[in-house]
Amino acid sequence: MKEVTEILEIVFERVQLDKIVEFLIRVLSSSTLKDYNISTDSSEINLQSKEKLFSSISQSSDGAFYFNFLDYSLKDILLSNLGIQILKYNNVYDLNLSIDEKEIRQKVSILDLQKRVASLAEELKTTCYYCGYEPAMDEETRIFSGGSLGPLKDWGNMDK
Repeated sequence: MKEVTEILEIVFERVQLDKIVEFLIRVLSSSTLKDYNISTDSSEINLQSKEKLFSSISQSSDGAFYFNFLDYSLKDILLSNLGIQILKYNNVYDLNLSIDEKEIRQKVSILDLQKRVASLAEELKTTCYYCGYEPAMDEETRIFSGGSLGPLKDWGNMDK
């Protein structure tokens, strides 16, 4: 029987593009980019510098940019895989991070994860962020929203 992989999604809403680009450049410098995909009118994205990356995203139409990384460290928690999605709509940007729930659960408590995500939200200069099972926009599967714990206050009962 194949094991089901549950994905946790961490969403940061209304983030300034320059903060997203700084974050992405930092991840690029410390992790391995496995692949990426773009669903806008841009056929390609320039990852060579902050300026070129900023320009490629800001000049594209509304849509999404997906990046998959290997060996990412989220505030000192090493994760084997990290998915990053940048959503662009009406010149607004949201940043979504996708991580394997089972892997993160083995490394930190929910409160520890919440502290690390809060610290990242501070760096990104956003106050609207939340974390839950994918899709995190479903409030019933939220683990936390900002500083408040959501309806799911533990990692659930999977694999226990």
